[in-house]
Amino acid sequence: MNTFSKLRKLNLERFLFYFIVFMFPINLGYHFLLVSSYVGGILIDYLVPTIFVNDIMVAFFIIIYRKKIKKTELYKQKYFIWFLSVVFFSALISSYKIVGFFYLIRLIFYFLFMMYIKSNISFQNEKNKVFLVLFISVFLLCILSIFQWLKQGSVFDNYLFFGEQPYNFATRGINVENFFGISKIPPYATFRHPNILGGILSIVLIWLATMLKKDKLFYKLCFILVFAILFLSLSFFSWISAFFGLLLLIFNKNFIIKNSIILAVFIFWTCSFFLPYIEGLSFLDSKPSFYRRRDLISSSYEIIKNNFWFGVGPQASTAYVDRYLPPSKEFRISQPPHNVFMMVFVETGMFGFLLFILFFLSSLIKAKTNNLLLISLLQIMFLGSVDHYFLSIHQPLLFLFFIFGFI
Repeated sequence: MNTFSKLRKLNLERFLFYFIVFMFPINLGYHFLLVSSYVGGILIDYLVPTIFVNDIMVAFFIIIYRKKIKKTELYKQKYFIWFLSVVFFSALISSYKIVGFFYLIRLIFYFLFMMYIKSNISFQNEKNKVFLVLFISVFLLCILSIFQWLKQGSVFDNYLFFGEQPYNFATRGINVENFFGISKIPPYATFRHPNILGGILSIVLIWLATMLKKDKLFYKLCFILVFAILFLSLSFFSWISAFFGLLLLIFNKNFIIKNSIILAVFIFWTCSFFLPYIEGLSFLDSKPSFYRRRDLISSSYEIIKNNFWFGVGPQASTAYVDRYLPPSKEFRISQPPHNVFMMVFVETGMFGFLLFILFFLSSLIKAKTNNLLLISLLQIMFLGSVDHYFLSIHQPLLFLFFIFGFI
């Protein structure tokens, strides 16, 4: 029986699970604007408590099938359970309690969704169905991205298509890149930034590469389309993520090459914490992608000095980071540190940072038995060293816990 036939025979529980997987890119939500959501008179979207459709779907699913989560699996997640406890205390003492507790609740439900996967979904047995559903969703995202690239703006302009945000060249803060000497807006799909689209696609591309041997035209067409949109995202770090991911896939059995790449990822991850101390390199100092990240990490260390043990609160880093930034070379936008691990340190303190690192590294060790999942985690580790979206944005966060669920 082929995969499409199996999908048609899913029971309600599996149907709802795969529906959540299919709908993970959706960006529809209800925003609660608060006085505290403004910093210096500017609305900061990270400080706006929001309930997304994804949150409702996951919460509904977990409430119905909570008894399917095995306690034995929960007991194995001591690092993340303790991490949640630290996040709770950090939110409790934060000046931004409401946004902190909104984030905590989302984190808990996504964690329980991860536990449901660990308890009920076998990666080996259901990989084909999981991939097919995910690839169909990504295929539609890529089609949307093509039209965005051609139009150089959003297609629907009303958030109705999976929550596509309205934008064009006149939109404040829109990402404009140099494309062979021409100013171009990379596609956003339904995400907040082309880098998020590129990062997700760089991981999905590796998954697609493992399916090319199957005699299905859809997989081949999807691979070409994802490769093309990944290129058009103009996300340099996503390109690197895809490149070393493909190398790890190709040279899986070559001990020297495989471990050299893994070592390089760990070295890069370690160096990402020391960006403020990398100075005097003219070829880097002139690059906005470098000095913005360096300034944000530098500001993060200043915040940490005053909030060492429990941080400033979940999602609250954007309320503080601007205070310690050096004189700007351009207009200022309050952003979290462009490093997932540093963001955890700033927002939850030393305890949260150590527990999250232990959870992530223990997941890497467990993933050693499955090369594809190991590659995905290494890609997330790399991308998380240069950006924050895997923890700060709901769609990549759900995608992250989806991957953790199979490990």
